[in-house]
This record gives sequence, structure tokens and C-alpha cells, in this order.
Amino acid sequence: TSQVINNADITLLGDKSIGIYANSLDKNGILLGNINVENNAEIKLGNSVNIKESSIGMYGTKDVTLDNKNKISGGDNTVGIFSADGEVYNSGEIKLGNSSVGIYQSGGKAEIAATGSIKAGNDEAIAIYMSNGAYVENKSSNITVGTDSVTAYVEGQGTKLLNIGNLDIASEGVAFYIKDAEVENHGQLKALGDGVIGFYGKNASIINHNDIISSGYN
Repeated sequence: TSQVINNADITLLGDKSIGIYANSLDKNGILLGNINVENNAEIKLGNSVNIKESSIGMYGTKDVTLDNKNKISGGDNTVGIFSADGEVYNSGEIKLGNSSVGIYQSGGKAEIAATGSIKAGNDEAIAIYMSNGAYVENKSSNITVGTDSVTAYVEGQGTKLLNIGNLDIASEGVAFYIKDAEVENHGQLKALGDGVIGFYGKNASIINHNDIISSGYN
């Protein structure tokens, strides 16, 4: 097992930049060994032209553990943490601009601690994007996105989100968008504006254990 510990700030202002990149696979996809990455400083990203050419704070492949204990900040069209079949732990802060993704978990698993936070902007921003059989457990109540955005997008067979934190949903926002996947919610959902959707499901499994409060909004 290899270990990477970052204790110094990283600033990247260009498109398609990556703050910390950890790849455990060779060119043929053969596993070379486990890698544990710990971030104890701030990773700063600039704006990207679009999400397909986004800059990424931390990137990891299979058998890579990404542990953010400090801060990842970024402009528009950025991704805080991207994991492809690895593990993610976030007890720190992720704060991004419009049309951004806080944590992108494709396969593998992620845990957001009660002390962790994710804040993304408006215009189809997503705090947590998960697919390909990923499992994510969110214990934080500090997960927010702006208007016309999604708190958690959960997609694909075998993909599951367990949410424990209480969540506030901005105008025209969706708390959980579920497609061919599963969400189990134990947190309270509170609308902060009009046009809010708590659960939007397509061929979805939804289990809800708490209140959805509109506070007079439509």
C-alpha cells in the first residue's frame, strides 16, 4: 500500500486540471497496489469551460482511497472529488460554483461525515453524483446546492444512497433524482423556495423515514 499526504495548498486555474491524481492501474488495467491519499490543505480550482472539460480536486481509480480532511474550492463546471471504483471519505469542505459536481462516485463507495460539507452553485449543479453500483452514506446536514440543481443524483442498478443528514432544498431544486437505483432517507427535507421536488424516481426504489416540509412554498 502506498500513501500520499498533502499538507500544502494547491492552486490550479486552467481547464482539465487535477489537484491530486492517484492511479492504481497500469496501462492494461492490472492492479499495481492500493493507494491511500489524504488531503490536509486547500485545493483551489478555477472555472472550466464546461463540465466535460472540468478541473478536478482529487481523482482516484480502483483501490484508491481519497480522504479530504480540509477544503476543495472551485469555480463553475468543476468537480471536487472523482472516484472510479475507489473509496472516498469527506470530513472537510467542498465548495464549488455553478454547474459543478461535489463528489462524483462511479462504483465503489463514499462516506460523508457529519462534519463534512458540500456546497455547489446553480444551473444543474449536483452535490453528489453516483452511478455504476456505487454506495454512498451521507451523515452531513451541510449539503446544499443552488436553484435548478440536484442534491443527489443516483443512477444505475445496484447504486444506493443512504442519507441521514437533514437537507435544505433551494428553488426549483430536486433533493434526490433516482433512476434505476435506490435511496433510503432518514433526514428531514425542507424546501427553501418554490418548485421543489423531494424525490424524483424512474424505476426507482425509495424508502423515506422522515418529513418533507414545504413551509408554505408551492
